[in-house]
Amino acid sequence: MIKKQLRVEYEEAQIWEWTRSDRLTLADFLAQLSPEDLSATTLCPEWNVSDVAAHLLSMATNTKWQLTWKYLRSGLNIERASERTIAETHARLTDIEIIATLRATAGAQTTPPGLRPLGVFGELITHIADIAVALDRTVDVPVEHFLVGLEYMQYRRKSNTRFTLTRHGRQPVVDCAALTDGLYLEATDIEWSIGEGELVQGPAALLLLAMTGRQAALDQLTGSGVEILRQR
Repeated sequence: MIKKQLRVEYEEAQIWEWTRSDRLTLADFLAQLSPEDLSATTLCPEWNVSDVAAHLLSMATNTKWQLTWKYLRSGLNIERASERTIAETHARLTDIEIIATLRATAGAQTTPPGLRPLGVFGELITHIADIAVALDRTVDVPVEHFLVGLEYMQYRRKSNTRFTLTRHGRQPVVDCAALTDGLYLEATDIEWSIGEGELVQGPAALLLLAMTGRQAALDQLTGSGVEILRQR
């Protein structure tokens, strides 16, 4: 089956194969880290490296209905559901067991509520970048995979179907449009750009992090639009 996300077409089977491959790459990377590295804060400030691994593991070790039930139990709040699932994972698995299970379930094809396979893949490589940039290390993921993530996020700028409940009502989990409207984003390590306006330029992985609201990524980007992103 081919899923079209605006400018590029991706075969679903290929997306799952990339997901499997990058989960294995991440597991190999995590297995080499020290306990101090695993407890280091990522570009998701609320989560350390081990928390991110536990979060990613939840998609591979729960059925869609289990994830739906966790979402309902958390009052339809995705952030609360994620925090609860991370805590449950840490309660039953050590860091070594989390990494081993991430490797063992790399081929899982579960899609949580509101996400399709491309969304699972986009979330995976975004969190890989969260870890790699925070530790100032390289995770051996093909740069083309970050291009896929950028394409997915620019699609979600226009059609974001995944929401959480807040005191202001129903809000998109990742509001890329609000962050990047009026800006021109251009990758320096692969041929990709989007938008119009003030320039934001840098490696694809950092652009992906900036598009998804990671403040710490902005220090490594250039262009007149970086300060606008920082203010947003």
